[in-house]
Amino acid sequence: MRETKRRLGSGIPASDSRFPAAEDCWRALERARWPLSVQCPRCPAKAHPDRDIYGPVYRTKNPRVWRCRECAANYAQRTEVFTVLNGTPAFETKLSLGKWFWGMLTISDDTPIRVISAQLDVHKETATSLKPRLIAMRKIEWVQKALTEIAGRYGVDEMAIRKDRAPTVLPDHDGRGTPPTLTGPHAAG
Repeated sequence: MRETKRRLGSGIPASDSRFPAAEDCWRALERARWPLSVQCPRCPAKAHPDRDIYGPVYRTKNPRVWRCRECAANYAQRTEVFTVLNGTPAFETKLSLGKWFWGMLTISDDTPIRVISAQLDVHKETATSLKPRLIAMRKIEWVQKALTEIAGRYGVDEMAIRKDRAPTVLPDHDGRGTPPTLTGPHAAG
């Protein structure tokens, strides 16, 4: 029988307690970016808070994707869809949102690439391209609000966000960083 090796960055099981749940991250970002009602990033159209599918901006079958009827009418060839991540460094990424949040919460400007690679379980080339994007994403004001919410829910030191520093990551036996663990509702018990 042929053995298959686990590829680095091939994905983390949903039960991995190192990363916040993606749904929690999506909800926190939506509440932080659109506190009153969802607004299309391309035009001033807004969703009606009490009507999900009848307004100019409405949620599609995918609960993370929104559609703007105004933009669809102006650009007849295509229908305009968007997510909370439009216009951010995390837009159109394959990395899970839980890993994005964990990276924004735990790395600093001087965190080595090998530690980022170990913490997020990604290849070093991915970590190299991801580091500046994580730092840029963390500087967006409404993302900081979502980070504060997730940090409180998962027990991460909130001062790490405010002072732009990361919690201490100690090297383990092979010299790679050992990521801190969550203490919130999704921590392994």
